Amino acid sequence: MSVKFFSAIFITPGLTQKTEEEKREYNKKLEMNRKYIQQYKKEKGLNMTRRVVEHKYKGTDNEILQVITVFEPGINKEQIKKMNTFTKKINTLIPVGNEYDWKRSG
Repeated sequence: MSVKFFSAIFITPGLTQKTEEEKREYNKKLEMNRKYIQQYKKEKGLNMTRRVVEHKYKGTDNEILQVITVFEPGINKEQIKKMNTFTKKINTLIPVGNEYDWKRSG
């Protein structure tokens, strides 16, 4: 009784290291492309998502209140995190026709 073993060799192309100049040029093109896409969406009104932040606040009469802040369209999470450093969860309102769909984070 003979046993046959089959083996396969997979050759993958090696990754070429990019120079610092190539990395800078690549990142510059990515940033230009990102800005172009954002401007295009803004002009066409395609990206009208709104960010929502919730947190608790203790009022003057020691009553705990829930504060909900809805930001204008076009503000991203990084900008909100800089404004509200104590907020961990940032929710999203996505437009669906004439209404908004609530998308809760985490």
